[in-house]
Amino acid sequence: MKNFFIIILMAGLLLPGCRSSRTATNRFYILEYPRDISVNIPDHTIESSCYVNPVDIYPAFSTNQIAFREDSHEIRYYSFNHWAIRPEAGFTRILLDYLDDNLIFSRVYHTSPVHDAIYTIETVVHRLEVVRERNDYYAHLVVRFRLIDNDSGNIVSEHLNSNTTEMDDPNLNLFARSVSVMFVEELDHFLSGILKKLSE
Repeated sequence: MKNFFIIILMAGLLLPGCRSSRTATNRFYILEYPRDISVNIPDHTIESSCYVNPVDIYPAFSTNQIAFREDSHEIRYYSFNHWAIRPEAGFTRILLDYLDDNLIFSRVYHTSPVHDAIYTIETVVHRLEVVRERNDYYAHLVVRFRLIDNDSGNIVSEHLNSNTTEMDDPNLNLFARSVSVMFVEELDHFLSGILKKLSE
């Protein structure tokens, strides 16, 4: 009986050493304005003020969890990979950085709900996800931009597009970079059209 207890005691001491010491590591990703890409915006400023609404993200993609589309109506979320800040904050910062860098409007408001802005930019992200098609992986972004005339409430210009970028593997650092670039490319297309329209 004494030997039995000794065996149990030794087993209890040895088992923790047999367990894997490796634990899953949480990784966090950010959406940032990709300053190394070229934009096609004309060198012209609209002599009007603009209020920038925070970017609106569809609920399934608005959390800190990164979405992976398994099927046409099925998504799952990565367990140990997250956005460092919520996507709406990241995309809003990219939009503001773009406007600041390219001096699109003479004045931009984005924090105070009280303002005298002539226009408002509304942005909605419908899809923000990693998509797998057989053995290929894609970054997928669907985004809509609108410029609203605050006096009349009319839509001055609207741009909606679905964009994908193929990735060599489901590398989420590459995914964060890809959706940031696609967002700026679509924003560039939208604002270039506005500058052309309002300068006619």
